[in-house]
Amino acid sequence: MKEENKEKSKEFMTKAKELFDRGISASKKAFGVAGEAVQDFSDKSVTTIEKKQLEAKVKKQYTLLGEIAAKQLSKKGAAVTTDDEKVAAIMKEIARLNKEIKVRDQALADGKAKAEEKKAASKNSKAEKKVPAKTAAKKPAAKTTAAKKTTKK
Repeated sequence: MKEENKEKSKEFMTKAKELFDRGISASKKAFGVAGEAVQDFSDKSVTTIEKKQLEAKVKKQYTLLGEIAAKQLSKKGAAVTTDDEKVAAIMKEIARLNKEIKVRDQALADGKAKAEEKKAASKNSKAEKKVPAKTAAKKPAAKTTAAKKTTKK
């Protein structure tokens, strides 16, 4: 009887350890996936913020250009051309900023494409790793004892 209890105890401990190990493994995997998702979100957010800042700078440059143009055009017979140093500098800055915006747009598009590829790869790997259904080991039927009926008279 003691031996049987020891075996059951060992078996229980083994199963508990296996379940615990599986839980730890699943947790590590989940934290890894979550960490990647947070990093990806963070990268996209930073890139989006940088893009918005660049767009604001472009608007500021256009405002400066408009002020210069308004001053020039208020004079009789004046024209606004890129021969003016201030106008040329602003136009050059606008072109540079627009290139930077395109770089950010491309980075966002690349990030989106990578995320879609990763998602598709994940779906494919899950489909390939179809886990066969576990077959339940038949347990011996539990011993039942008939309840004794006692009647009071």
